[in-house]
Amino acid sequence: MTLSTTGRFPTDRPERYLKQLCSHLGNKLDATYEGGDGRIVLGTAIARLTATPGSLEIAVSGAEDADVHRVMGVVGSHLDRFAQKDGVSTEWDDAELAAAAKAAREAFVAARKAAAEAEAGAGS
Repeated sequence: MTLSTTGRFPTDRPERYLKQLCSHLGNKLDATYEGGDGRIVLGTAIARLTATPGSLEIAVSGAEDADVHRVMGVVGSHLDRFAQKDGVSTEWDDAELAAAAKAAREAFVAARKAAAEAEAGAGS
């Protein structure tokens, strides 16, 4: 079964944020950018991004819940971080799915931090 959701990132500079996001994520993920459209693939999930007047529109779909949660978390958290000084954030249409993605992102970050601390402790 395919899981999907849509969202938006309200901004007067959608093309700038789209290009920055795809360029940044392209270092580690399959990310492409071409004239107002972007695509980010993470596992079975695909985020399709489109610059429109006043917002960056986001459509996410995938076969695995965990992959959809991860791509939502990666896209949303990076956009939010890039625009921190502008005071805008990603808005997802499915609040329940957004909450699950946020919880998955927080668990991932905590596990990564614990692994780094364990590695640092093992080196002492």
